[in-house]
Amino acid sequence: MKSLAGTGGLIRLILRRDRVVLPLWIVLLVAISVSYVQEYGDLFPTPESRVKYASNAGFITLYGELSGPSLGEFVTWRLGFVPVMIGLISLLTVIRHTRVEEETGRRELLGSTVVGRHAQLAAALATVLGANLCSPYCLPSACTVRTCRCPDQLPSASSTPAPAGCSRRLVRSRRS
Repeated sequence: MKSLAGTGGLIRLILRRDRVVLPLWIVLLVAISVSYVQEYGDLFPTPESRVKYASNAGFITLYGELSGPSLGEFVTWRLGFVPVMIGLISLLTVIRHTRVEEETGRRELLGSTVVGRHAQLAAALATVLGANLCSPYCLPSACTVRTCRCPDQLPSASSTPAPAGCSRRLVRSRRS
């Protein structure tokens, strides 16, 4: 028997068991990021206020230097904890589908069927990898659609100039 036999079936089992939890974590992290864009745009409307806020020694120690005064760069700077949260969620998900399965006795039940020795770990890692690859694709589309950001306010500003009145439209759309 191959060591990864039955990995596909275990991936389907993990996805069925986590059909609520995995999408919830992805949506929660996207919602936090979108709320940061909206709230920090209202709290710090000018680049000078963002630079003044970011010049605090404690924030420089935690997040590093602010790379620029635009809203996109400021929000990206403040969202430095999101990769840590994604790593923690990934770790807990893999533990749930490897160690907890072993402690509850389900590993022995699965091991008595046609499942390879490394299939459980491979299935847990593949599921977490898929969820981690999904969240960066959800985030930019949710941020740009939800907050109506213009090209000059995105973290990687494009070379095309923003339409006239773009910043005013952004502020007006958040207050209404």
